[in-house]
Amino acid sequence: LYRHEFDEAALQFERALTLNPNDSHTIITKAWLLAYEGHPEQALEWVQRGMQLNANHPDWYISARGMALFCSRSYAEAVIQLGRNFVSPNIWELMYMTASLAQLDRLDEARLQVERYSAQGLGRSMLVYARHEPYRHEAGREHLITSLRKAGVQD
Repeated sequence: LYRHEFDEAALQFERALTLNPNDSHTIITKAWLLAYEGHPEQALEWVQRGMQLNANHPDWYISARGMALFCSRSYAEAVIQLGRNFVSPNIWELMYMTASLAQLDRLDEARLQVERYSAQGLGRSMLVYARHEPYRHEAGREHLITSLRKAGVQD
């Protein structure tokens, strides 16, 4: 996926799901593929399926749902989902939370997330990570980058 070999990734997911159609981790990862390919509504269906198969799912299932909601422009729902993991969010969750808050014009809250990210002392802007998100279409990546810039994220 991160090599932008979307067709090969889709083929590998289909093979894995043929061997084990109830593997919730593979199902959630396929949801990410669908979101990155520009099919967030389908991604949300796959996330739901994965969560139903694994009622005690790890937190990253919620993160996958939040990211797919951002991609579907359902920002308020994305904030709710991503907020469920906010005891100690990872860089990726902070990035999508910040972008979602910015799209809702909740800029003070978005800037707080930028500060929270900066406090981790990683030395890289969220934009560095956003530029490496494996969207199939540049419009998806640009939507994320524009959202982060709206929140005041600097290079």
